[in-house]
Parts: sequence; structure tokens; C-alpha cells
Amino acid sequence: MTEGMGPAQLLRIAPIAIVTAIFRPFLFEVRNPLMLLSALEGTYIIYLFGLVIFKIGVAKSFRIAAGTPFVLFSLIFTLVFAFAVGFSTSNFGTLMRYKIPFVPFFMASLFIIIYIGKMKASRK
Repeated sequence: MTEGMGPAQLLRIAPIAIVTAIFRPFLFEVRNPLMLLSALEGTYIIYLFGLVIFKIGVAKSFRIAAGTPFVLFSLIFTLVFAFAVGFSTSNFGTLMRYKIPFVPFFMASLFIIIYIGKMKASRK
């Protein structure tokens, strides 16, 4: 009999599940034209995420998210939903459909963080 996964195992799997749900399929995993569109979307999200991490900074991004209720909600919603989707889905066609609810929230939060970060930088 299996006992299921405990909290420690779920926490170990969480980063992989979240990356899978948000960023995959990658360009090198493309097998058909529809998958190419999803891979391009994922590539653009990786680009925006990179802007937030490298241009704005991790600490400043956390401060912006903590000080902006919509961004905080969007990021928490995205992480929880992405974990559930990434953990439960291995088929890319299904993954593309299941990620529809959280992608707009994640993209909006990235755009808002970039905007606020640039506004604060221009005031200095």
C-alpha cells in the first residue's frame, strides 16, 4: 500500500511543477504548430521574468509585490495554480489548456512590477 505524498515530498516537487506549468513547452520540445505558439508564449514569459529578476532585482520585486495587493494576489494565485497544474499534468496539450486561467495574472503582475520598478528608478 502506498501512503501518498507528504508535505516534504510536495515541497521538493513544487519548483519543477511550477516551472513546468508556467514556462513549458520549451522551443526545443515543439512537435506541431500549436505547440510552437505555446512555446513562443513561454519564451516571452521567460523574457519578462528575466527582466524582472535582472533589471528590477529580486529584493525590489518582492517589495513591489508586497506593497501592491493586486500583484501579491496574482503571484500567490499563479504559484498555487501553477503548482496544481504542473503536478497533475504531463501532456502538453492539456497543460496549454489548464494554464489559461493563471497566465494573464502572472503576465499582469510582471508588467506591473516592471512598470513600478522603472517609475521608482526614474525618480532617483
